[in-house]
Amino acid sequence: MKRKRGWSLLLYGLCMILMTTAVYVPGQWTKKAYAYADPSSMTDQDFFGVWDAGSGTWTTTGKLNYVAYSGLAAVQNDVKAGNYAQAKADLLTYYKARTGHNGIAIGPANALAGDLAADNILTAYEDTPITTFTVTTGTYQTVSVDVASAVSSVLTDGNKTLALFLLARDKENSYAVFNSKEAATNKPMLELTIDGVAQPPIAPIRDTYTRAGSPYGGTNFGSDTSFYVQDGGAPYDETSMRPYLAFDLSAYKGTLNSATLKLYGKKGTGTGTKEIVVYKTAQTGWSETGLTWNNQVSSTFSWNGVAGGPDWNQPSTGAHNEYSWLVARNQFLGPVIRQYIVTGNEQYAGNTIRLMLDFIADKQASYPRSLDVSFRAYVWPRIYAYLLGSTSFDANANVAILKHLWQTADWLAYDPSGFSGYNWAVSETKGLYSVSVYFPEFSDATGWKSLAKTRMDDLMATLISLDGGYSEGSTNYTYVTMQGLQDFTALAQNNGDTLSATFMNGLLKLSRFIMDATLPNGYNPVYGDGPYFDLRGGLLTSGNALNDPALQYFGSGGTSGSVPSYTSSYYPDNKSVTMRSGWTADDKFMYFTNRGGPH
Repeated sequence: MKRKRGWSLLLYGLCMILMTTAVYVPGQWTKKAYAYADPSSMTDQDFFGVWDAGSGTWTTTGKLNYVAYSGLAAVQNDVKAGNYAQAKADLLTYYKARTGHNGIAIGPANALAGDLAADNILTAYEDTPITTFTVTTGTYQTVSVDVASAVSSVLTDGNKTLALFLLARDKENSYAVFNSKEAATNKPMLELTIDGVAQPPIAPIRDTYTRAGSPYGGTNFGSDTSFYVQDGGAPYDETSMRPYLAFDLSAYKGTLNSATLKLYGKKGTGTGTKEIVVYKTAQTGWSETGLTWNNQVSSTFSWNGVAGGPDWNQPSTGAHNEYSWLVARNQFLGPVIRQYIVTGNEQYAGNTIRLMLDFIADKQASYPRSLDVSFRAYVWPRIYAYLLGSTSFDANANVAILKHLWQTADWLAYDPSGFSGYNWAVSETKGLYSVSVYFPEFSDATGWKSLAKTRMDDLMATLISLDGGYSEGSTNYTYVTMQGLQDFTALAQNNGDTLSATFMNGLLKLSRFIMDATLPNGYNPVYGDGPYFDLRGGLLTSGNALNDPALQYFGSGGTSGSVPSYTSSYYPDNKSVTMRSGWTADDKFMYFTNRGGPH
């Protein structure tokens, strides 16, 4: 359900200013003695229920199973007395004290990604913040930027093109200017040290910048001798400018010791310094003479300092064509809450809550597609598990998130129109299961869990053939489905549930199928769409979950498990054959399929 910003959201914004546990200022988190507002479309009466003391009956049945969970007795008594404020407080107390239900751990920290998302600079897909640097007003200066993490990742993938873009950290009425490769001197350079040997400086194969708004949005600046960095508007305006640089690294291999990007520039207006973020992007194919703001494919936009926060809509120009769908998955929240876990700083917990409530206010539960809804249904319980330890997390924030999760699961349970099978169906079923096992106190949770497990068993029969082959003609989708099944397994293990033999056998067959089709170096053979990346970590996860020595061996690169008993495989149902001389990175490999011959 899409909701437009209007008077209702203006009033909500004013309410958030007047009634907030923490007032948000970019880079700062200040505690106040008030409470968050609950922006949910569901009323307290619908969520908690309405009790008629005269008849001794529930005239409105709530969403909580008071009978099955004795710890909710205080909440039930509050509701029967009509005291919903106290019911919210006691419900938060219950969840803070609850044990035995665990989400899946949040991944490794990316401190910069967490800081940026906390300041409303949201990345939906493909872009990775690497580092920041500053330039000062005055004369031109050489800036050295450590980009080793970006270069290291490129040296191990199949593309070998390092593509970067620069984004102003703050929205301010000033720009930074740098020499481009078209300048006569002091051009951008990438300096690498590999295996202890300094390499000759590498010039960009392409660089340009883009500018938003009229009349700049359709203009290419690839021949300019300078490029500019500035950001304004919500999320951009005609002052917004982004440089792009690309470097060809196909000639380089070995152990990377250092990688430094050298830029020559200054802050062109105003006083003081200007902070700039360096992003690595998966968008590597842009044209120096053709790239404009209107045709760039960006997954990162900034609402830093914008009072209303993100609007969760795809920007009208300059964005990945699925930006509004992808950002609605809320995966950017992971790095923010991870920073809270690592630092204990309430700024990160508070900003996580603020972003979640802002999303609820703007979009509610079923926005925009079943696939994106299912991602949130998996992400939010993982976030919730850590918010319970935060002093910023209050009763209104708690009940707003619980209402949202109930509405999300209720929507997913009704087999929405987007539920079309394949990897989408696996994700949707995982999302429903996630809410059901983490919040068994919901009255419908038992039914949701049973439905999710039945759906997943049915999917095993329709997606995975008897020989273990997968039905979608893409090695990437096959791997994504395996990851979904692994997440389903982890949710069951972390919350004391058991899965059927049908499910576990399906995961084993699918994982073996992926292993057999994976290149000897552990990388995706890239049949169909998807990137060239290392699959071994995922295969090791399956091997450990299933205690399968062959998967453990291949997934660990031979450090655990035992060598598979075969080298070549035939999948008659899938109509594919793999032939290999062995299981090490140096072995020979050939993959045949009826979908396109040998690979």
